[in-house]
Amino acid sequence: MKKVLSYVFIPLLFLFTSCNTEDDDSLNKTVVCSKLADALVVNNSEKVQAEIKKLIDAQSAVNGLKESFDKLIVQIESCPDMQVIDSCFGCIETNPPQSEIRVAITVNSQISNKTIDLLHKDNTLTFYNLHD
Repeated sequence: MKKVLSYVFIPLLFLFTSCNTEDDDSLNKTVVCSKLADALVVNNSEKVQAEIKKLIDAQSAVNGLKESFDKLIVQIESCPDMQVIDSCFGCIETNPPQSEIRVAITVNSQISNKTIDLLHKDNTLTFYNLHD
C-alpha cells in the first residue's frame, strides 16, 4: 500500500508544483523590467530588442497582432519604473505596417521618454527601432 501511495503521491506533487497559474510565471518580470528600463535609458537597441522579445515570447493565449500589442503594453506598464504614455497599433503605414509604443522611464527621479517601434512581420510583433 505504501508503494502505491508513493507512486500516486509523488507524481501528483510534481504536477501541482509545476503548473503555472498566470501567463507570465515562467518569465522573471523583475529582471526583464530592470534590463528593459536600463537599456531604454542608454538607447541600447540590441538589449531593448532582446527584452521585448522575451516579453512577446512569454505571452500565451494571444490571438493576433492587436491582442499581442495590447498585452505587450500591459506587460510594460506592469514594470514599476515604466509608464506607457502613448501607443498606436499599425499607425506607421509601411509595408508591412508598424506600431509604436512611447514609454516614460523613471530612473533616479529623472524621466526619460523613448519610443519603441514594432514591425508586424510573419503574423508576430518584432522589435524594429528605438528612438527618442
